[in-house]
Amino acid sequence: MDQGIAGVIAGIAGLVGAGIGGLATAYGARIGAQKSMEAVQIQVQRQSAAEHEHWVRDHRRHVCTEITDAYAQCVPVVTQCFQRMDEQDAILPELMDSLVSAVDGLITIRGHAQLWGPQELEDAAFLLTSALNDLTEKIKLWPAIHATWDDSAMAELRDACGEEAERVTEARRSFLNTAYRTLAKAQ
Repeated sequence: MDQGIAGVIAGIAGLVGAGIGGLATAYGARIGAQKSMEAVQIQVQRQSAAEHEHWVRDHRRHVCTEITDAYAQCVPVVTQCFQRMDEQDAILPELMDSLVSAVDGLITIRGHAQLWGPQELEDAAFLLTSALNDLTEKIKLWPAIHATWDDSAMAELRDACGEEAERVTEARRSFLNTAYRTLAKAQ
């Protein structure tokens, strides 16, 4: 009988040990699953942030390209205006309209930089469009001055336009440098 009681006690101890072992296993599995879920959440958040940064950078690249392309559309028109001024010829209304339209297009696209930032890129785009707009305003004075046939006034305006063109060139250089820095940043 002592052996029977000892067997029953050993069986009960075995069941209790198995129960405790089962609870420990379940608790360990729960903790492991919880840690796995946390790791997956962190990975998903990091991946999401990285994809978002890539998406923003891609849009910034697109905006920089649009601004550069719009600027490139302005250059030949400005060049034609300068050729007309150098030859002391009138700037035809169609050419003036083309210049205004090209600059307005650039100003419109500049607004896209305001959507995607950063502020440094917005500022550089603003300086570029402002300089080009200032040059355009000076060029718009040519028809009235040309009509006077005042050589000194025409030369003075041509020189002022040349100075504005240098500002445009510097603003473009600054914009491109800012665009390079912005797009090269590891976000």
